[in-house]
Amino acid sequence: MKTKKLNPLNLTLTVSLSKADESRMQLVYASQVYQTFFCVFGAFDIDRSETDALKIKGVYLQLINYKGALNLGITGVSDPQTLSIIRDTKTINTGLQINFKIKAMEESAIVKYYGFNEAKTLQNANDLFFQRVLEPLDTEKTRGITPNGIFDSEFYERDGLYTRKKTLRLDEDSTEGFWNFDKENRRWHKAPNKIEAIAKIQTKETTYHTGEAVEIETLAPRAPGGRCPKSKSIAKY
Repeated sequence: MKTKKLNPLNLTLTVSLSKADESRMQLVYASQVYQTFFCVFGAFDIDRSETDALKIKGVYLQLINYKGALNLGITGVSDPQTLSIIRDTKTINTGLQINFKIKAMEESAIVKYYGFNEAKTLQNANDLFFQRVLEPLDTEKTRGITPNGIFDSEFYERDGLYTRKKTLRLDEDSTEGFWNFDKENRRWHKAPNKIEAIAKIQTKETTYHTGEAVEIETLAPRAPGGRCPKSKSIAKY
């Protein structure tokens, strides 16, 4: 039996930007917050005027909630940020990162177009990251509870009569100080003497586009059970 050397930590999605796939909604992100599992699908608005590179002018995004009590929705998408590394004193662009804000108790399962202020170049085989930014619920600040009685468990914690705002959510923590205590199962552990947040990618000046809803031309086939859209993988070679 032949085996391949694989890196189980290098987890990727492959996005096709070919003209034939321009209208196809492709999986770009999947995660879970508030115990709700969701996926984000996207299609790309592309400028093809250059021969050696493409420029992304905007994205069509749709968030679908699959399991969980709270509905999540996209509230805004930022302009792409250019990613780069320095090699031999030269700055080399490695790809783009698109940040999108989500919030619980928001509308979902609709397709919106988010146009960028400036089209950004993406070379063939560049990295393309979609980075989620979670917004807190609209709560009474000392109790972390919304007017209709929902406790914001992502940003607050409580025990009996005691409630406090979380000092630092795990996905905001710096990776410094984590050590690999179980290499086989790829588990990392940290017991910090002090808590330090990772350097924020977002700033108050970041502009988020609220998007425009677009009409859906056809209904997608349904998965077994008739509730969720039926997804598929397309093999190309």
